[in-house]
Amino acid sequence: PRTTDIEGEVYMCHGSPISDVEPWLDNWWTGRTTTMPDEASVLAKAQGLDFPVLLCGHTHIARIVRLRDGRLIVNPGSVGVQFFHGAPDARYALLERHGGKWSASLRAVAYDWNAAAKLAMQHGFPQWKDALTTGWVGADGLF
Repeated sequence: PRTTDIEGEVYMCHGSPISDVEPWLDNWWTGRTTTMPDEASVLAKAQGLDFPVLLCGHTHIARIVRLRDGRLIVNPGSVGVQFFHGAPDARYALLERHGGKWSASLRAVAYDWNAAAKLAMQHGFPQWKDALTTGWVGADGLF
């Protein structure tokens, strides 16, 4: 998978270091639930990554995990398509470094989700309207 880093401090991947479509901090879900993988699975994917901050995504589920060795794994969630939270707010993470130690906080912020839904419909994604305006996936799903 395509990955990048910022000055040897922050590593970034889409799903996990080994796959763009495999989540790192969540097991695949059924219905409306997700579960965290066991610690060994999370650590196995972090093996060989000597960065204090590891960023991932793909699941749209915001989550922060601090490994026993101090490394921080962050999934900031999704700025646009919320479909697991029951709220359409944009989600992101704020990373800060103080005294050489990194921390992260998760944020949710309101935006004009009706305008986003209108754009999605104009670009051929009418099924995204419910997720964008309510934070819930409609009966037709997303795809």
